[in-house]
Amino acid sequence: MKIRAIFVLFVQYFPFSKMDGMIQRVQKAGVEIERHNVTTEDGYILGLYHLVPPKIETFKNKTMFLMHGLAACSRDYVIYPNISMAYYFAQRGFDVWLGNARGSTFSRKHITLDPDQSEFWMFSWHEIGVYDLPAMIDFVLNQTKEHQLTYVGHSQGGTAVTVLLCERPEYNKKFRSVHLLAGAVIMKHSSSLRSLMFPSGNVMNALLAIVEKLDLVEWFSYADFSKLSKLMAKFCSSSNIDEMCKFYLEFVMGESAPGSYYDVSKSNCDLMRYHYIRLLLKLYWSKYISERFQKYDFGHSKNVALYGMSKPPEYNLKNIKTKLHIVYGTNDKLVVSEAIPVLRNELKRSVVAVDKMEHFNHIDFLYGKLTHLTPPLILRVMNTI
Repeated sequence: MKIRAIFVLFVQYFPFSKMDGMIQRVQKAGVEIERHNVTTEDGYILGLYHLVPPKIETFKNKTMFLMHGLAACSRDYVIYPNISMAYYFAQRGFDVWLGNARGSTFSRKHITLDPDQSEFWMFSWHEIGVYDLPAMIDFVLNQTKEHQLTYVGHSQGGTAVTVLLCERPEYNKKFRSVHLLAGAVIMKHSSSLRSLMFPSGNVMNALLAIVEKLDLVEWFSYADFSKLSKLMAKFCSSSNIDEMCKFYLEFVMGESAPGSYYDVSKSNCDLMRYHYIRLLLKLYWSKYISERFQKYDFGHSKNVALYGMSKPPEYNLKNIKTKLHIVYGTNDKLVVSEAIPVLRNELKRSVVAVDKMEHFNHIDFLYGKLTHLTPPLILRVMNTI
C-alpha cells in the first residue's frame, strides 16, 4: 500500500511534457490551463484539465464540468478559439473543468496495467460512469470547495453520467444540472447501426467475430495514431479526397448542418482512432439489438454468474433525480429524433428542457462550424433553474 501511495503521488504531481496537445491548443488561444491527474478506485489515471480563471473573479455556483464522447477527448470542447464551449463559458465567468475517460488520449495510464495489453481495456461505459466520473467530479468539488457543479456530456458523456446517476444515486445531489448533447442512452432507432445489419446483421457480426478472435482492443496503437491523425488531416484536406472523408463521417454521424462541415484537420483528437473497439462495436450494437439501456452482455453463462439472470439487467432510470436538459440534432444518425420522446418519457420527472437543433448531426454540437449555437442553449436553461 505504501508503494502504491508513493506512485499515485508521483503521477499526480509529476510535471507533464509541454508537448501535451491539450495544453498547447488552449495556450495558443491565450487561455491559461493546468492539468491534474486523478486516480480511480480501480487504478486508472485520468487526465483532468482546468481553464484557470482570473484570481479576482468569484465563481460561486459556477463550476462547470465538460465530458467528451466515444473515440474523443477533452479537446472536443476547445477546437475553435473563443467559440468552442469551454471558451464560451470561461469568458462568461464560469470555472471550467474538462474530463477524459479511461483509455482516451489523456487517460491512457494505470497504476499496474499496461495499456498495450488487453487487460487494460476490459471496461465499458459502466466503469466510466461508476468509477471515472465520480473520481473526477469529487476532485473538482474538493478543489473548488463547492457542493454542486453543472455537467455537460456529449454522446457517451451522456451515457456515462446516466449510468452514474442510476448506479450511484447519491451523486444526484452533486449536480446543479446535467445537459445531454446527443446523449447516447436510447439507441434502438439508430439508423447508423441499422445500416450495419445488412444483410441480417452479418456485417456487424463479422466485425465482432474478428475483434474477438484477434483480441483487438485498439484499432491503432497510441504511437501509431499520432502519425495517423496527421496523415488523415492531410489526406482529408485534399480537395480530391475531401468528399470521401465527408461521406464516411456523414454515413456514421448524419448529414452535417449547412455550412457546418467538420474539418478533420481541426481536431487532432481521437475521431479516427476508435480506441477500445469492443466498446464501440459490442456495447452499442447490443443496445441497438436489445432495445434496452442495459449493462454489459457477457453471454448467457457469465451473465447468470454475475447478474443472476441470463440477460443483463437494465439500469434503473428511476434513480435519476437531478435536473436534465436534452439537446438533439434532427440529422443525427446515431441518436435519432425518434429516440428523444422515448428518453424524455423514461426521464420525465427530471427533464426540465428539450432543445432541437435543426439539421445538426451527431458531431455538429462540438466539431461543426455552427458549434457556437450550442452553448447559449445550455446557458439559457441554466439561468432558468
